Amino acid sequence: MRLAIHAGHTKQSGSSAGASGYVHESIVDRQITKKVISILRSRGHTVYDCTSEGNGASDNLYRIVNKSNAHSVDLVVSIHLNCYNGKGHGTEVEVYDTSSKATKYAKKIAKNISALGFTNRGVKEMPYLYVLRHTNSPALLIESFFCDNKFDYKTFKEVGVTKIATAIANGIVTTSKKKKKSPKKYKYKALYNMNVRKSKHGAVVGMVSKGKRITGSITGEWLKIGTGKYVRIKNGNKTYLRRMK
Repeated sequence: MRLAIHAGHTKQSGSSAGASGYVHESIVDRQITKKVISILRSRGHTVYDCTSEGNGASDNLYRIVNKSNAHSVDLVVSIHLNCYNGKGHGTEVEVYDTSSKATKYAKKIAKNISALGFTNRGVKEMPYLYVLRHTNSPALLIESFFCDNKFDYKTFKEVGVTKIATAIANGIVTTSKKKKKSPKKYKYKALYNMNVRKSKHGAVVGMVSKGKRITGSITGEWLKIGTGKYVRIKNGNKTYLRRMK
């Protein structure tokens, strides 16, 4: 899977640092983002960090969207903390509209984070949000918890960044990307001067001298010794290459 992920707002010393309460959004969202990216990359997925500092709210959003749109990805993920007079609490995930391909991920993420002890505020349509409006790929915005709410802050201190990041990562993809196994290679000794062919039965592109030792992977009666290079091991009862121990 290919993803563009970023932390919202500018860094804490910037001019658009986001919400503040018991913790600062611009600090914690970067910690969560960094961990989410690390988890997903460790599972074999391609992740672009599109966090941007910018020179203010508008410039920051413009830079984030440009970075995200510079890559062809399956999903854009924006990570934030929420804030509302100390009374709001819980986690929610916002999408442009619920018909978006991002919605299935949004539901899983909200469910996973709320399982840590936060109230599940669900998935909400927010078509006016700049990132959700202007990214080319399906996008979602995570409000992990309310940074000015005492209960949410206490829950955050108990579960920590890693568990929240893991909940997000698992909401996107729970399994590792399967890596193709490299074919096993064997050593052989040429019993004759042998033609090297471009493909099985294809044009001759070189030669292996009698007595030379070569290494390659077995494909039927042929030994593949490189990209587009094949040497015949045997033909019926006649053996051209002898396997080395």
